[in-house]
Amino acid sequence: MKPEHPSDPPLRQRVLARGPVAYTDEGEGAAFVALHGLPGSVRDYRWLAPCLAGGARLLRVDLPGSGGTPLADHGEWAPARRAAIVGELLDALDVSRVIVMGHSAGGPVAAALARSRPEQVAGVVFLACPGPRPHRSIRNMPSRPVSRILSTRLGRALLRRPLARAYSAQGFPRSLSDADRYGAIHGIAQLSFEHHRANLAGLTQPVAVFSADDDPLIEAEIGRELAAACPDGPRRYFESGGHNIQKTRAVEIGQDLLAWLPTVIPPAK
Repeated sequence: MKPEHPSDPPLRQRVLARGPVAYTDEGEGAAFVALHGLPGSVRDYRWLAPCLAGGARLLRVDLPGSGGTPLADHGEWAPARRAAIVGELLDALDVSRVIVMGHSAGGPVAAALARSRPEQVAGVVFLACPGPRPHRSIRNMPSRPVSRILSTRLGRALLRRPLARAYSAQGFPRSLSDADRYGAIHGIAQLSFEHHRANLAGLTQPVAVFSADDDPLIEAEIGRELAAACPDGPRRYFESGGHNIQKTRAVEIGQDLLAWLPTVIPPAK
């Protein structure tokens, strides 16, 4: 299920110490902060946004190397660095209390932000996210050596077509740019499951977990393991919906999140 029309608000930009960060801002009320995966951008939430309209504020962030946020250095692919940048953006926007939402590789970023800023992050939402151990698409991709090869001009030339075929075989659109594909591999190469497990174990906030049993990238049992590793909150395991449940199951997810929101961030009296 998905709404009739997606939401595409204008991209805004705030210049931080590390450089510009692009984001969108829509709606009013308690705020969700939405973090995309790899590859991805604020457009990944264009179907979920209308389902939260009228009940919440939604901030979508282009993480470094994606959309309108340029990469300042290679270390910005790491979840902890990305989380710190999101935190700096929230401070610059004077947003004091949020629920952070991560899709796919945005999940470890969301977990890192919640773990590092428990006073600011009231709750966490995981949408088709990595769990405590590597999932099938990670196991099938030797991301660290491939990332090193892609750091050279010759390596990029050699791997350009094979990577395009590999991404298409996994269901990603052919419209992805080479930079999108290369960046996703650099980001995955810097994902530490040891750090992610520690962040999950250290969460004190309520956590909502959504996944689909037919996800071609992250197997169904990973979604259950992720839920078991987190504090209580809404749980939904869709029979279908694939990897991009923030689009295909936007209506159901939006309904669940709006019902949950006032229990996490009570409305002002």
